[in-house]
Amino acid sequence: MKITTRFLLSLAALLFAPGCIEFAEQTMTYRHEAKTDTLYIFQDYRGIFGADKSDGLSDNELEQFNSVLKTQRTFFFNNWITEFNREEAIKTLAELRREYDASQVSSKRRRPAPAVRTLRNYGTRIRVLELQGELIFSTVEPVLRELVKQAAYCRHVILDCRRVTGADSVSLGLLVTSATDLAAADPPVRLAYCNAALFQSELIAAGAAEAAIFPDIDAALESSEDLLLAELCGLAWQLPEPVSLPHCQLFRDCTPEDIEWLEQRMPARRFDPGASIVLAGERASEIFFIASGSVEVRLRMADGQRGSRVDVFGAGMSFGEMAFLDNSPRSADVIALEPVECRVLDHALFTALEQERPQLKFVLLTALARQVCANLRQTNRELAAMRS
Repeated sequence: MKITTRFLLSLAALLFAPGCIEFAEQTMTYRHEAKTDTLYIFQDYRGIFGADKSDGLSDNELEQFNSVLKTQRTFFFNNWITEFNREEAIKTLAELRREYDASQVSSKRRRPAPAVRTLRNYGTRIRVLELQGELIFSTVEPVLRELVKQAAYCRHVILDCRRVTGADSVSLGLLVTSATDLAAADPPVRLAYCNAALFQSELIAAGAAEAAIFPDIDAALESSEDLLLAELCGLAWQLPEPVSLPHCQLFRDCTPEDIEWLEQRMPARRFDPGASIVLAGERASEIFFIASGSVEVRLRMADGQRGSRVDVFGAGMSFGEMAFLDNSPRSADVIALEPVECRVLDHALFTALEQERPQLKFVLLTALARQVCANLRQTNRELAAMRS
């Protein structure tokens, strides 16, 4: 890691006297630039004066002051002088990098509109704390303090350890003890971990429940969302399967006559678990409406292998709209996670609406536009949370 020091010297007053220079206020802050792996250290000295606070600096004091300015020797004055130490500064980074909640960033699983509204309103009860650096006794302490603070107003806390470079047994033991204390609180708070493969076995040996450890942040968020929705809504937020067309999100504004007309013309298709429903690069000629089961959307990597999961759709939802509307190739694979039944709207039927049921086509296009806008708003919220 490259380390850069910068001094921000704000001279509120210069009073000169013999002896050692002092500062009315000193602060030290850190910023790690991941792209260049550079650690920037900012020291801010305010109110510089001589030892006796009179109106002059001795030659010795001027030499000390110029040493700081010219040679950038990095000292932090707080009752005694502490010289900058690279190793200790890096360890200081093992604290909180960022925090956000589930009202800002949600899991990739798409949910029915009532569940989305519930998570938007109560998503602050799920907090994500991103950690970074090395977890040791001295650096885990601010994390523990933050856990106590979060427990006052949330029910789930997720520790994202993707940027943690290591952890000792003492720090992991303290985290597990904190998890036990949070679970026994009133109301209880659930502590989960994700991206902790580097020290997962040690974490389990320290007493962490395997059910509380997730491979990535998406899985941890989805689990916490499920538990929060069950607590707030019971099972009422889940649509009973199979979901008929009137209860699919895109058809909710259609008249009964339009629904009957579509029912007679939209064929049903069934897929086994693991089956590819859509493949990246294919021409898009259909929109799929899920009657039962769930599917996941995965991007293709440069080598042709399936990459990260970008979406999960369940009963009552649809997929394939964007490529269908602009007649472009599919951008991702869609795979059945369980037995899936879909109803299919193809281009020929969609084109026929122009002559046979123009009002229905307008309703469907409006619903599609509304859905795209909702997705863009959620993306904007997540980007804003990630920049904070």
